[in-house]
Amino acid sequence: MYLFNEEGATYWVLPCSKGGNWFHVSKLYDGPRMSTDGFYRHYTIFSVVDDPDLTSKFYVGTTTPLGWVGVGDVLKSFGLKDIEKSLVKGKPAKHRYERPFGEQSPKNWYWGNNGDWDDRESYADLMLKSMSSED
Repeated sequence: MYLFNEEGATYWVLPCSKGGNWFHVSKLYDGPRMSTDGFYRHYTIFSVVDDPDLTSKFYVGTTTPLGWVGVGDVLKSFGLKDIEKSLVKGKPAKHRYERPFGEQSPKNWYWGNNGDWDDRESYADLMLKSMSSED
């Protein structure tokens, strides 16, 4: 697992339960809220933090595990500027994780500045409902 700390934000890279070289990436930070421009809707969660154990205001994380080759690019897309100087901890993890560190409940996910939720199941249900009501 790797922990980075830069400009008041923490970035987590944790091994995935799939095994091998697969990882989850997340960022916990205070405002301003990140823009969702340039991100793929179905691969990134943006959320307001409501977990009282976390002191951050916002969360961004991957919805699917990444191969080790893509981790650096995702960290940069989340805003990490200097990977080497911001590394706080890097060591083999004893456990593997199903989800990224700090992932928030889908009720707090958001997409863009128009308030659309990035809850994939609810979004798909909404689209199916709108298609069936047009018949």
